[in-house]
Amino acid sequence: MKPLILLILLFPSYSNASLFQKIYQGYQASDRLKEIELNQKFTELDYVIGKKQYDWTLDTTFQFQDSFLEALFAFQGQKTVTESLGFTLSRPSYKYGTFSISNTQTIYDLSNWTASNLNSFTSEQIFQSRNSLSYEYEFLNKSLQIDWEIVHIQNLANKTQDRLRTEQDHYDFFTAYVTAKHKIQLHKLYKEFEKRAKDRVSQISRRVRDGLSRNVDLDQARLSLINQQETIVTNKSELRLAVATIEDIVGISLPEKDYKLVNWSFKPAQKNYPFLLDQPDFVELKNLKAQNELAEANIKKADENSDSSLTLNLSYTKNSFDEESSQALADSVGPSPRDEKIVSLNYTLPIGVSRRDAVKEKLVLQRNMTRLNLKNRESDLKVRHRVLLENIERFESAIKLINNKVNVAQRVVKENKRLYLRGQITFEESLRAEETWIQARISKVNMLLALENAFSELALITGEIKPFLRDYRD
Repeated sequence: MKPLILLILLFPSYSNASLFQKIYQGYQASDRLKEIELNQKFTELDYVIGKKQYDWTLDTTFQFQDSFLEALFAFQGQKTVTESLGFTLSRPSYKYGTFSISNTQTIYDLSNWTASNLNSFTSEQIFQSRNSLSYEYEFLNKSLQIDWEIVHIQNLANKTQDRLRTEQDHYDFFTAYVTAKHKIQLHKLYKEFEKRAKDRVSQISRRVRDGLSRNVDLDQARLSLINQQETIVTNKSELRLAVATIEDIVGISLPEKDYKLVNWSFKPAQKNYPFLLDQPDFVELKNLKAQNELAEANIKKADENSDSSLTLNLSYTKNSFDEESSQALADSVGPSPRDEKIVSLNYTLPIGVSRRDAVKEKLVLQRNMTRLNLKNRESDLKVRHRVLLENIERFESAIKLINNKVNVAQRVVKENKRLYLRGQITFEESLRAEETWIQARISKVNMLLALENAFSELALITGEIKPFLRDYRD
């Protein structure tokens, strides 16, 4: 695992980029994201498979028959051995029916015939070539056409689902990053506070030796130092877990000496992420709408499958017999008047209703559930969107107030230190001012975390998480 500082040295062109952008580049090349992106390939292939479900097929048939059955006509009762080889090329379709062309070559072995019943042939072996063209079309039942619609609707649903999965992972990555950044920033503050507490103990120790401060002041300073050290230990376990999560995702080591690279500044939404404030386009609703369309299509298909069917069949066949196979084949495709034309209509009316009604009822129930799910989810997202916008406005106002509080508290700490050294206030008053300043700075970091979590959640539900991560800076 490469240390982050090494990558910065190796790629100086990134020196002006934020820490996040460097880590984000690692995430974009991570195996975790590659695994998710592979699902998109499955979606593309499923769509191709669906569209090409009814493709050209070639069927080959070989048959050997040795027949010596009793028959009504004498010539049919002769012992006959036949070998036939057939080829059929067919192409069904969703919308335009089924077309097929076939050729069958048959060899008749008549050596066991007791008398000659063939006036035109003298050979004991006769060849037949048979060619057929056929076409089938369904007039009433449109279930295959609905299947074509379902293929496209399912593809849209799969694509939106893939997008949601990808964007959710981007959001999870960002949440992991800001969680780690929050813990690092707190760690840096706690280390700073620890150093101030150590300096305060040293200062009070000298004053006690000089008789300028009381021993109780020194104990209070030591207690403050212990509290800071305890806070560092408590935070560090959570810190390492958060940092290790990011390291595992992007394959970059972030040792403690590199924590200095972590910065955090306040960036208002209107100035830095105005697209988050536009009219929302909820991607999740697109997926739910596609699911609704699928439910409607399945109901239509169930209706078609339970309705009547009228199928037109057309076929044209020519054949030829000869003692030579090549001549039989030539005659079967020539201008011979020997042919067969068939036109048929097949009407089917389902009369069983028990299973059909149960299937239809189940599909209608599913359709109603998806409608309610869409309606309820749309309402939830609108409320969530409105609340996030309101929270962002509140967080931004709170950060401005906290900035003022930090500045005022810092001035109070500085003034109280001067007054304490002059003996004008007690050590307790000086320490309380220090604690107020510390809490104000911690509150600022916590509020920055709340604000950026709100940014990322808003970006997720509006489908803007990738633009948000693209523009995000520490």
